[in-house]
Amino acid sequence: MTDRMGAEALRALLREGCDLLSVEVDALRSGISVCGVISTAPEDEPTREVIAEFESWILRAGRAAMAGKDG
Repeated sequence: MTDRMGAEALRALLREGCDLLSVEVDALRSGISVCGVISTAPEDEPTREVIAEFESWILRAGRAAMAGKDG
């Protein structure tokens, strides 16, 4: 029972982390966007890389949060 509660707490933490990073991704995206189009300027490359890294983490964490949820 304790392991199950710990696993659920970890899933909740991962979901919360995904939500927080999603807000950051949106803010970063809007910071380098004009009329909804993300800038392709070389000086914005580091920001685009961070966005990609965050989105990758969100995807992996979301999958981990869902893994074993029914079992």
